[in-house]
Amino acid sequence: MLHDLEYLATISALTNKGYSYPRAELDLMWKQILLNQFHDVLPGSSIGEVFKDAVDLYKGVEKKYKKLLADLPFTNEKKSDSSSIIINNTLGWERKGVIALDNKGQSASKKRRVSTDSDLTQIDSFGQTLAFMEVGGYGYTVYKPITCPHHAHAFKKGQLHWLKNKIVSAAFDYEGRMTQLHLHGDDRNAISKDYHGNQFVIFDDIPLFWDAWDVMDYHLETRKPINEKLQHVKILDEGPLRASLE
Repeated sequence: MLHDLEYLATISALTNKGYSYPRAELDLMWKQILLNQFHDVLPGSSIGEVFKDAVDLYKGVEKKYKKLLADLPFTNEKKSDSSSIIINNTLGWERKGVIALDNKGQSASKKRRVSTDSDLTQIDSFGQTLAFMEVGGYGYTVYKPITCPHHAHAFKKGQLHWLKNKIVSAAFDYEGRMTQLHLHGDDRNAISKDYHGNQFVIFDDIPLFWDAWDVMDYHLETRKPINEKLQHVKILDEGPLRASLE
């Protein structure tokens, strides 16, 4: 998060004379984040007071991050008109993948395709425009979707809902539990017959002395799958760029 902000702020400072790189703010944000890179904060084994302090610091960093990001006058594509969208790759290697753009004021739909020649986009269940893009390392490009080489699909077959792409296929029962997971070209089911994937499981944790660290051995014998459901599984996005279930 802060890496991306530093990168965009650097480009903005180099291309906009009126923009000042927010070094002091970024230094403070880094210190507040690194303070919580602690061996009990990261795995979640701290006491309650530590979690409260960590959450407060993280919320402050997130608020400042959003403000600094919104203040960026960033643009480094001088040949494009003001209505063009610039897609930035803030990592050091070429990336190909699906991006999501907000469509303010546009209602969502389960599935919608808009195709122009070789370009293909999709409006997802949240009303966002999905597009397949390719951008070089630490590079940028004007928004122009390219053809996705592999599509994702969601469909119902019998009592199961399926998610499928060119690499794997997964089946889910009506409670959302994964019952099958196959690598294409291999008939082996990676999900054991007597167990499920994508399932929440809870264990009893009643420490004798402290609210952290002190985990009794017997807790491994108290495994309880959570089978309560609010609604049956349904398809949100059918593809071709994103397939999802709820």
